[in-house]
Amino acid sequence: MCPLKYRQQICSPSFVVGILGGTRWKLILYPKGFYDPDYMSIYLLREPCHRKIGIISVDLEFTLKTTHVQRKKVLYDVSFMEGKCHGERRLLRIMYRNGNYIFSCKQICVTCRIICRDDTSSHNNLDLLLLSNHLLLLLKSGHLADLAVCCQKREFLVHTAILKARCPNIFNSLDFDSSSLPKRARIKKFKLPVFRSLLEYIYTGRIAVSVNNLRAKLYEAAHRLEMKDLIETMDSLPDIFSLKTIFNVEKCYFTWPISKSHVKEEESLTRILHFNTMYFHDLIMTLRIDTNPENIQTRLSIYFRINNFDEYRPIFLWYKIFLKDIIGNKLQCIHRKNAFRNDGTWFGDGSFDIGLITGEFLLECQIEVSDERCTSTVKTIIDDSSFNTIYNYNTVQLSRDMKLLLESGKFSDVTIQCKDQTFAVHRAFLEVRFSFFRKLFKQFKSRNGCVKINSVSPCLLSYLILYTYSGTIKPLQRKEMIHLRRFANALNAKALEQKCVSFLYGENEFSPLHGNLGG
Repeated sequence: MCPLKYRQQICSPSFVVGILGGTRWKLILYPKGFYDPDYMSIYLLREPCHRKIGIISVDLEFTLKTTHVQRKKVLYDVSFMEGKCHGERRLLRIMYRNGNYIFSCKQICVTCRIICRDDTSSHNNLDLLLLSNHLLLLLKSGHLADLAVCCQKREFLVHTAILKARCPNIFNSLDFDSSSLPKRARIKKFKLPVFRSLLEYIYTGRIAVSVNNLRAKLYEAAHRLEMKDLIETMDSLPDIFSLKTIFNVEKCYFTWPISKSHVKEEESLTRILHFNTMYFHDLIMTLRIDTNPENIQTRLSIYFRINNFDEYRPIFLWYKIFLKDIIGNKLQCIHRKNAFRNDGTWFGDGSFDIGLITGEFLLECQIEVSDERCTSTVKTIIDDSSFNTIYNYNTVQLSRDMKLLLESGKFSDVTIQCKDQTFAVHRAFLEVRFSFFRKLFKQFKSRNGCVKINSVSPCLLSYLILYTYSGTIKPLQRKEMIHLRRFANALNAKALEQKCVSFLYGENEFSPLHGNLGG
């Protein structure tokens, strides 16, 4: 356990939650508890800021992982005013009633998931996540790509329509080769890791937040390309960090010249050793000469104790003491390691046989104080070098951009004519989203870039295409929603069918935000 006392806290840096109006938050962990010292406590604090937002209602999910155990706690419909905090006072039991700790751990990892309720939103996280995954698949496969971009000898097959819809300024950074077919271009302004991350964000709306040195370069690239949504996403990202309690073992080395006669006259000698720790400042070392009843053996006994000892804190003492003659020759050595009792006295007192010593002698002492595995000086550092990549999604903006691309009809490579309606679409995108469109383009050969289909309702087809591009559907009457559900079922479009079910049965929808603290 870390050396924090009851009601002492570890706080995360402040982070901004964009989906909650840009409000600021902080995660607070009490390793030794806040209301009950037997239980670890955790809270989420909404910090005061200049946003004119009143009460915010969210669901909270806390997950705590230690070396040996894992706990999860979900709180529903929690209302936050500015400056208020809510959490779980008894997240994890850490101590038995007799005062002994249940376990010790080297690392604590805390994950807080904030879920914002929005019953009227047509954006469902699962739909947008599916949209993001399908676009990622399109990027990796290069299916029907019309542009090859080379960055540091690595070639990426991309789609002009998606790049134009999501980041039109990126074309200002491309050097095109006009003589090649299909089109080829080079990009020199960005290094390969930055360009790869940019492409992934353009296609998926997601960004890896634990990207170390790449994070600053990606932020610079976002400003250069005037990608406002990426800038806002990176501004709202919580830092990924580890709060590590680092302890430096308190050490003390000294030589103590002692006269045997002086010890006998004074009955005992005391030396106070000063330590800069959280739990005590003075270690008291006492020497006393003990003679057994038969007066056969004379021993120099050494005792240690601590003032103002915290009985709930397991402090360990290690020492090695050499008994030397006045010249410096080593005569005897004792070394011990043990814990202090609840009254501040020590289990591991030792002694020397000094019966043969008549005058002065030396004690060469090496003393270390710790909490066995760790030590006594606390320091908090921020470490963003975690290898555990955690993604943050801005799929709402991705959905909007793809919807605008559909409405504009720009860069479309095929037109679907359904009775009296026509839809200018992008074949690669439709085919990667639904097998229905793959079969459609295979069955009905396009003539002059146009595919005619009369076997479905134009209205239902328009809803399907809108959902394909944006992951959303228009507000519909119940009867229309039932027809759309049946249509989705016939096409084996499970995601669209499930969305219709959600609307029909009035299920709440959620937009999640992920935040990670490690310890």
